[in-house]
Amino acid sequence: MSVMHLPDEIINKLLAHIMSVSDADFEHGGQDHAMESPFVRYGQLSTSVLLLVCKDWLRVGTPLLYHTVILRSTAQAQALDSALMRTPELGKFIRRLRLEGGFGFYVQGVCAIARNIEALALPFDYAAKDSTSGIQNALPTMDLKYLVMIPSYRITCTSSFPSNKNTDALNASVHEMIPRWKRLREITICPMMMFTFRLHSWWPIWAGLARALKGAPQLRVLNVAIDLTFKLMCPVWLEEAVENQHLEVVAFRRPRTKDWDELEPRLSPRLRALAKFAEEKEADVAKWPAQTSFPLTRAPTEVQRKIWREVLGYFFRIYETGFDHPFDRSFSTRKKNKTRLRYALVCREFHHVIRELHRELHHSFIINSPSSLEEFQRVLRENPAASRHLTCLFLCKRWRPAYLLPQDFLTAHNLSSLICIRGESKDATRISGDSFKHLLQTGASTLLELNGVQIIDKSGIVDATLFHKLAKIQIFYWDSTLKISMQEMTPSPECFRYLRALWCVGTTSFLDFMEACELPALRILWIRRPGPHTIPFFEKHGAKIDELRMLDAQLDMTPFLSLCPNLTLLKFSSAGANTSLACDPPHRKLAKVIVCSDAVKRHWDTFFESIDRGNLPALDEIRIDAFSYPVAEYDIIKNPWVARAETLLKEGIQLVDRRGWHWTSRLRVQRTMRG
Repeated sequence: MSVMHLPDEIINKLLAHIMSVSDADFEHGGQDHAMESPFVRYGQLSTSVLLLVCKDWLRVGTPLLYHTVILRSTAQAQALDSALMRTPELGKFIRRLRLEGGFGFYVQGVCAIARNIEALALPFDYAAKDSTSGIQNALPTMDLKYLVMIPSYRITCTSSFPSNKNTDALNASVHEMIPRWKRLREITICPMMMFTFRLHSWWPIWAGLARALKGAPQLRVLNVAIDLTFKLMCPVWLEEAVENQHLEVVAFRRPRTKDWDELEPRLSPRLRALAKFAEEKEADVAKWPAQTSFPLTRAPTEVQRKIWREVLGYFFRIYETGFDHPFDRSFSTRKKNKTRLRYALVCREFHHVIRELHRELHHSFIINSPSSLEEFQRVLRENPAASRHLTCLFLCKRWRPAYLLPQDFLTAHNLSSLICIRGESKDATRISGDSFKHLLQTGASTLLELNGVQIIDKSGIVDATLFHKLAKIQIFYWDSTLKISMQEMTPSPECFRYLRALWCVGTTSFLDFMEACELPALRILWIRRPGPHTIPFFEKHGAKIDELRMLDAQLDMTPFLSLCPNLTLLKFSSAGANTSLACDPPHRKLAKVIVCSDAVKRHWDTFFESIDRGNLPALDEIRIDAFSYPVAEYDIIKNPWVARAETLLKEGIQLVDRRGWHWTSRLRVQRTMRG
């Protein structure tokens, strides 16, 4: 059967999974001291595009689309009002309405046509200029069954006053209407803890709420999303509200805590009788389904074991291969791997494979404290042969980055199996020049990664021939004042033959040495600050690089972009007032730019003015970690990043903030007279 000829019932089920709004999102009241709507979404397609698939989807999906209406801006309220005026039949589909602002008389127009609204959510987080007159006038025309009230969070920003006159007027209107709604059976209130108990300026609002709840004729369920054990006291308004004789349940929607036993004797008998707590859910244990056949049963035993070893290796492998974020990798810990041993109980084959994998864990060592360093040295002293089996050595960031490893660290051991030494790139662990030289002499031939290690030797010189043993190295981190002695020597073609990712910070002699190497596999380069001394290196190797990160880019990028014609990703750890992306000739492959700087107040105009679609035809994304897009309508209007994003969107370029959100064009209020 074609998807275009499915029964309406099946289409309805399919579309409901995408177009329906969950009760949790509809009622969302934020966290204490912070109100962030779950409907703040950037870069996501509207669910309304599903209505364009075919006429059947349009017919079935339209009621689902309008069932729950979330209004977050005046422009949205105006657009909905205009749509309902043109097609009043759409109003009958609206059953739930959430207002995240005042939105003036447009809301009144919407409610005048949508007469079937049964659930209303009101976050009272309104700015002083937000007009609530429209919803106030619409309240008497509604016949609600469910009401959600979320008090203002704006008190945390400026003063001890909880609201403004518009919020006060809407509070009074809602309190007046609660006893008049004859079908209102359930109310959810999401007060914040600190504003519920102490602030005297809230008392008039809570007093009005208490009278309203006490007089609601059909109220059966009162949901209160607070923890009464905070300061071990109960708000006065709740004690008064439970005097409503029609009330059957006061649901706190949180598990019962031990402090409740101390608070309970202070509460009224009726509140204790009506109180209901959420039950803590236990994790469901999946049962092994009854099967007559199992995976890979027809494969030879050796093949089965190789496949299961590869699959289970993802759970136990400490050293990760691959080159995504080579200098920003996280660490696996032995503690985490021990918890994964329970997979060995699945079957006998898993047990054999996991035993082998777990045995390999002992060939690696994690140093994250002075005590673990002492343990590492003790193990090698008691069993010198163990050094030959050491494969991975990790220096975690929890260890003090300024701590200098002992002068004789690794110098007395055979490191013939070592493949990885990894520290933190941003807080490198320091080792002596002698330790580094010994490492090159004994373990360089097998080493695949040397990362996050700073070599300290103020007056040291290292012979360039020692680097010739790094034939297999793929990721190399160089941060040192050691000078490289070449003595008119030409590097061997095997030197750094497989090097793919290079971090280069230090003396110019190392960069001169790397310039002389062939580096046929180089693709990723991190360098501190480009300048005239780096131009020869880029002239020889720039065409190989497809990812370039500059730790301090304060200069014009034009010469370096032209020397890296295959560059697709460009990163800056910081950008100055003169940082520019202008390039001549045009760069045909640069697709993404990331600025990791968190300097919000930096002057960014020069940077954005240098971006020209003619010079960067492949560029489609710029990420800047210095800002986050605003979520409130009144903040969007005055935010400079929104204006920059709108300008870039016209060129087909997305501006992404630190959360990974890119801006999408918003509806704008049309300055027209209401018909």
